[in-house]
Amino acid sequence: MLGSIFNKILTFIRYLLRGGKTASVEYTGEPPHTQEVKGFHGKFQGDCMMLREDGQVVLNIDFYFPDTPSWLEWDVGTGKLAIAQMGGAMAELNIELPASQVGYFETVKRVLLITRRDKDEASHNKLVHFISLIVRQ
Repeated sequence: MLGSIFNKILTFIRYLLRGGKTASVEYTGEPPHTQEVKGFHGKFQGDCMMLREDGQVVLNIDFYFPDTPSWLEWDVGTGKLAIAQMGGAMAELNIELPASQVGYFETVKRVLLITRRDKDEASHNKLVHFISLIVRQ
């Protein structure tokens, strides 16, 4: 109730300052923004290494992701592990986790993901992401 009164007061103040109601945007029939997927999308064929100990998981991928990794997703049914990126791309890794490990990975909330920082393969600079792990069954 307090929030409703507060919103009405703010609307009234905005009305006084602007001299009227806010302008409406005319619909043109076109979608406002059609973004294409950024990042690496599809099956990833490079080398991956996963280490786990005492509830901590580290995943090392010697690859430069053009888009920022957002979360790690494991589909238990297929055994596939994928990296979701901010722009919507999904990189399916060549690691298959056995379904018997569900109990362990359900307790893991975050994963340290180590990737290459630069496109240049000669560069050994790494970037560490601390991302969520989602287990889908």
